[in-house]
Amino acid sequence: MEEILNNIIQNEQNVTPMQIVTLYPNQSQTITLQNSGRLDIPSGIIGQQDKLFIGIVKDTSVYLGDSDLNTRLLSPIYEIRLAMSEHTLGEPVQLTFSLRGVDIQGAASLGVYYYNEAFGKWQYIGGVLNPETEEFTVSLNHFSKYALLANHEMQRFDDVDGRWSENYIKALHSLGIVNGIPYGAGYRFDPEREISRIEFTKMVVEALLQTNQIEDIQQDMPLPFTDSSQIPEWGRKYASLACSNNIISGRGTKGGPAFDAYAPITKAEAAVILGRTLDDPEKTAESNFIDKNRFPSWARDSIELLWRKGIVQGDSNHLFVPDKNLTREEAASMIMKWINSSY
Repeated sequence: MEEILNNIIQNEQNVTPMQIVTLYPNQSQTITLQNSGRLDIPSGIIGQQDKLFIGIVKDTSVYLGDSDLNTRLLSPIYEIRLAMSEHTLGEPVQLTFSLRGVDIQGAASLGVYYYNEAFGKWQYIGGVLNPETEEFTVSLNHFSKYALLANHEMQRFDDVDGRWSENYIKALHSLGIVNGIPYGAGYRFDPEREISRIEFTKMVVEALLQTNQIEDIQQDMPLPFTDSSQIPEWGRKYASLACSNNIISGRGTKGGPAFDAYAPITKAEAAVILGRTLDDPEKTAESNFIDKNRFPSWARDSIELLWRKGIVQGDSNHLFVPDKNLTREEAASMIMKWINSSY
C-alpha cells in the first residue's frame, strides 16, 4: 500500500502531498483540509482498510489556462485518491469548502467541479452554499481533483433552476455537450420537451469525439438511410459518425432503414445507442424491472447492461417502460450517468 502511495506522489509531480489518512471500513471520519475545508467520510465507503492521499496542485495554470479567463479559482485544487479501493465509493462523501474571507460576488456562478481527465475539462458537480456558516458543501461519489470555482461562462438556463435534473444539465454544459436554446435575453433548456433522435445522437457523439473514442470526419460520409435528405445540416456529421461507428442503425421500414431525425427517441432506442459504446465483461446480474416482457428483443441486452452500470433505473413501480419517449432532462440524466460510468 505504501508503494502505491509513493507511486501516486511520484507520478503527480505537480501535487504537494498534504495528508495520508488511514481509512477503516466501518468507521466514519472527519478530515480537516488545511483550515480551508473538510472531508466528512461516513462508514461503509470502502470494503477494506485503505489509505487516503490528499494533496494540493502546485501550478494551477496547468488546469486553468488562458482559455479560462472567466473562471475564478476560490479554493486550492485538491487531489484526493485512495491507494487500493475502487474508483466509485460505497457511500457519498461530503466535501466542504470554507468561504471565510473569500469574495463570493456572483454566487449563482459558484460550484464544485472535478477535473475530468478524459475530457480535459472541469466538470460541474454542484453544491449548496450556507451563508450563515460561510461554507459550500457537495456530495462526492468518487475521488479525483476537486476545486470550488466561480465560472462566469456557466450558462444559466431559465427553466431548470431547482429541477431534479439541474445538476445533470449543468454538468453536460460544462463539458460542452449542450448549450441551450436562446430565449429572449437568456437561454432555456426545455427540460420537459421530448428529445429527438438527432439531438440525442449529437450529444452522445459529441462526448465520444471529445474523449477521442471515435475519429472526427472533415466531410459528410454517405448515409444508408432512406430519409438522409431530411437530416438537418447541423446533424449530418453526427449521424454519419454514429452510423460509421455502428452506434446507430436506423428504424426499420419497408423501404429500408430510416434515421427519422426529428422523431422522439424512445428509452429502448437510447439504451441501445449507449449500450453499443460500452463493454460488458460481467453479464450475471439481472435487473428487477417487472416489465421485461415488454423489452424489444433488439434492446433487451442493452437495457440490462445500462442497469448493471447504474445508468438506468426503474420508476417507483420498478417499470422501465421501453417505448416511452425520452424528455430532454431524462436524456441529460442518462447521458451524464453514462459519462460518469465510462470516464
